[in-house]
Amino acid sequence: MIALIIIAIIVSIVVLAAILHEMQLRKRVRTATVNLKGKHVIVTGGSRGIGKSLAEQLVKHGANITLIATRQPLLDQVKEELEQKGTSSKIQTFAVDLASNYENVERIIQQAESQFGPIHILINCAGSAISRRFEETDAADFNKMLSVNYISAVYTTKAALSSMKTHGGHIAFVSSVAGLVGVYGFSAYSASKFALVGFAQALYMELQPHDISVTVSYPPDTDTPGFAEENKTKPQETRLISESGGLWSPDVVAAKILHDVLAKNFSSTVGFEGWLVRTVCCGMTPYTSISEVLTQVLVLPLFRIIAAFTLFQWKRTVRACHREREAAKKVH
Repeated sequence: MIALIIIAIIVSIVVLAAILHEMQLRKRVRTATVNLKGKHVIVTGGSRGIGKSLAEQLVKHGANITLIATRQPLLDQVKEELEQKGTSSKIQTFAVDLASNYENVERIIQQAESQFGPIHILINCAGSAISRRFEETDAADFNKMLSVNYISAVYTTKAALSSMKTHGGHIAFVSSVAGLVGVYGFSAYSASKFALVGFAQALYMELQPHDISVTVSYPPDTDTPGFAEENKTKPQETRLISESGGLWSPDVVAAKILHDVLAKNFSSTVGFEGWLVRTVCCGMTPYTSISEVLTQVLVLPLFRIIAAFTLFQWKRTVRACHREREAAKKVH
């Protein structure tokens, strides 16, 4: 009898959580109909992957878009593709290493605003991933991950912020599920994405009086050129741990990011697993609505059990792969 009561309580919690989550999703979709026609949006890392998909989403809304990345040929190609869609959007591009020199970044942002006007949305999407075991990761790779994934966002945001404070707007950061939980093979990558989340949380507090919303996206594995490059060195353990979340289309991820930015949600995830991880790790994370807090309070005990089981499975995976490698060494 007691077991049946416990099961009934668990089922009720899951059902209620699903209903509340669906309510939040509907709110995001309604809010995402905000008119962006003629508004200036900057997307870093806009030459491929999620950044490129975000540009495609923004073109549908008629926004004027500034794309920033490191390689001009790729930017030119994206600009041409977007303009061929017959859009009313204006598109400009800048090739620059966003982490190399703050003065250069500041000059680019000022130039972008002189052409398209005040920044309404800044989406910090520039980033890359290195996946190797810690001992196999070069010391320089840790500096690279911090520069590309964290410092670039700090420089761009700092350069844009003084202007944005005069009229409000939205700032978004594309982190990762690996920015919520450290994963085998991502010692350099996870650390940089954790840093980005901490920066966003602090910035969220500072910008409360200025009508500027902050959103952090935690995308899962996404089918991008960067993901393909990352897979070239990815350890078997990392592959097995990550595959449960599936591989998502950059268009789906980009659409969800834009919805949550416009809805002024602090956290943005894709899929149930991403939502589960974000909920388990919510702690002192800023919240958007009372329904979000209520959902977290209701499901945290159950989700913690699921997370503990998941961590146990990850440990088993790591140990099993280690045994396989050791056995292979003895054979050879």
